[in-house]
Amino acid sequence: MANGTAPAHTPCPPHMHDSRSLAGMMRTVCIALAPALAAGAALLGAGILVNAAAAVLAAIASEALFLLAARKKITLTDGSAAVTGLLVALNLPAGTPPWLAAAGGAFAIVFIKQLSGGMGANPFNPALGALAIMHLFFPAEMGGAWHSFSTAPPITAETQSLAPFVALLTGGSGATVAEVAAPLALCGGIFLLVRRVISWHIPIAFLAAAGATAFFLFRATGTGESAAALSAGYHLVAGGLFLYAFFMATDPATSPVTAPGMVLFGACCGALVIIVRPFGGYPETAPLAMLLMNALAPLIDRITRPRMFGGRAAALRQKN
Repeated sequence: MANGTAPAHTPCPPHMHDSRSLAGMMRTVCIALAPALAAGAALLGAGILVNAAAAVLAAIASEALFLLAARKKITLTDGSAAVTGLLVALNLPAGTPPWLAAAGGAFAIVFIKQLSGGMGANPFNPALGALAIMHLFFPAEMGGAWHSFSTAPPITAETQSLAPFVALLTGGSGATVAEVAAPLALCGGIFLLVRRVISWHIPIAFLAAAGATAFFLFRATGTGESAAALSAGYHLVAGGLFLYAFFMATDPATSPVTAPGMVLFGACCGALVIIVRPFGGYPETAPLAMLLMNALAPLIDRITRPRMFGGRAAALRQKN
């Protein structure tokens, strides 16, 4: 700098020119998720609320203990740990034991968030990372507790029937809150858009790419056009896709910052989630697909950043 002093340290992203606080945004996210949580408890039982409480409390407690042990400022009031625990709980099968929900909330905070540098420095979404690890190390609890239709939705003639589609919407065969309360998760995502907590780029591109991929992938199996359209709708409801599109893919710390990059990121997430579903060995492979896109987010930012006009000419003049 001109006065010889070092520039102030710039904190990790997200960086926003906005008067709203992070705590206020996290409260808005919790409000957006509350109707889906209530509907999930009504359709799947009070165990959903127990798991949500276990995951949220474990996430908050583990963050407090980690920051205390690391002698860092305890920042529980920002609400980010609570949101992480809630997202973990909403993606768990209905029969998941509370201890596993608590373990998932704690793992998300300690190993995915804090050991990566804390808020904004984590390269992977904490909730997604915890879900992927839980599917990997606890396949019986994460898969066996699911209801009959709650495995990865197969692209077969079965989806030509309205029964699986209606069952998911009514809770008759749903496994997670994200599935049985899909319409309310969608409404919550729209609420975040209206409140300008998130932008439209990632969720719209995500859902458009997911729907188009499901449509053409199902058509490739030789079924009719009406069945392909039904399959696309089924895939958008099944597996908690709305929750992934609006609440997890839009994490500003693990997604691109440029508008073209966000569109590309969202489209790749949506398409990849649908592509890996028929071939995944776990009930829901969306976390693995989206973690891969988290890893690619910096590269997407690099190739989509705006061109600096005049920069090359200035460099050539300085060289000469």
